[in-house]
Amino acid sequence: MVETGLKIAHVITRMIRGGADENTMLSCNAFAERGHDVTLLCGGEIEEEMLARAHPRVTTIRIPSLIRPIHPIADAAALIALRHHLQALRPDIIHTHTSKAGILGRAAAVRMRSSAVIHGIHILPFVNVGAAQRAIYLGLERALARATDQFVSVSAGMRDIAVAHGLGGADRHHVVASGMDIAAFQRLAARGQAPAPGNDNRAFKVLYLANYEARKQHARLIDEIAAQAARFPDTTFLLAGQGREQSALQDMVQRRGLSQKVKILGYVEATSELIASADLCLYCSEREGLPRAVVQYCATGRPVVAFHLPGIEAVIRHGHNGYLCPQGDFIDLFARIRGLLDDATARARMAENAAAIDLSEWGAERMYHRLNEIYRSALRAKRNAASVTVLPTGLDVRSAS
Repeated sequence: MVETGLKIAHVITRMIRGGADENTMLSCNAFAERGHDVTLLCGGEIEEEMLARAHPRVTTIRIPSLIRPIHPIADAAALIALRHHLQALRPDIIHTHTSKAGILGRAAAVRMRSSAVIHGIHILPFVNVGAAQRAIYLGLERALARATDQFVSVSAGMRDIAVAHGLGGADRHHVVASGMDIAAFQRLAARGQAPAPGNDNRAFKVLYLANYEARKQHARLIDEIAAQAARFPDTTFLLAGQGREQSALQDMVQRRGLSQKVKILGYVEATSELIASADLCLYCSEREGLPRAVVQYCATGRPVVAFHLPGIEAVIRHGHNGYLCPQGDFIDLFARIRGLLDDATARARMAENAAAIDLSEWGAERMYHRLNEIYRSALRAKRNAASVTVLPTGLDVRSAS
């Protein structure tokens, strides 16, 4: 059977070089390359380099009022704009991404009975936050779950938390790994180390690849590096990424006298080469789905020390290719890092184990096929339900259409 093309609208708050953004752009391009009609509706925080990656068949619509912070006036304007654009587009599929765009995008789609609404769970906003934030976010997510036909989570951990908190039944939840060019990282798994950007010829290099945002906990990491500097005279910590906190973190490093020990690299285009240059990699975010960086660490054959995040066991097996530390326990995190740096045999074994993990689920082609299945199944179910008329007697009669 020949499948017809779909009209798809993706909604996301921003478009920068971050995990959810890269996932969304890859999804847009994968469907556009196969002849589908794809529109990307994104907020005001934009990097032109990211938009330049879009396939020529992807139409981009910017909505400046769609911003990450809660702002009643901007949020109302964004809701009106989203509703206007979605009603004009009349897409088959409305796929929302991230928390804020997920809330406003699904609210704007409530009356669009011919569109299947898919929400992508890259991170859950009510995890590891204060009681007030948790109550607000969870209440909104539960209310909008009723307007969501299917959920797509980046990890089983995210799916399980969503189901446990009443965000729809398990039959409406799917796990689709965040696609990427896995082969590009795997090709470097066996390569000898090259000098890393910012390296000052210290014996060891430890890499943290994450955008400079509060939840990634760079400031706490730098605090701990300062506190334990005497234990790491042979180590350079490389912090690569981008974000509004970059200047503040650079100032923090200077004030602490850590400029020879901590390098704030900013955005590094050659991500795979940077990972390959490190002795081991770390990840210390307090809230996350399943970080793409952790998958990339393993694909490049690097041992990982990370905080325990929902679903991360799909990639990191404690004691096999890295260590999982209790959330927020920087003392254990640094003890594991020091232990691996001191044990070349364990480090080599974990590097080999990391490179051997089957990461085919994260392939871009696999992500396209899984999403295509979910989209078409959701659309069939939505249109079948819309074609049923319920008579006063309670009998269901399907319309001739």
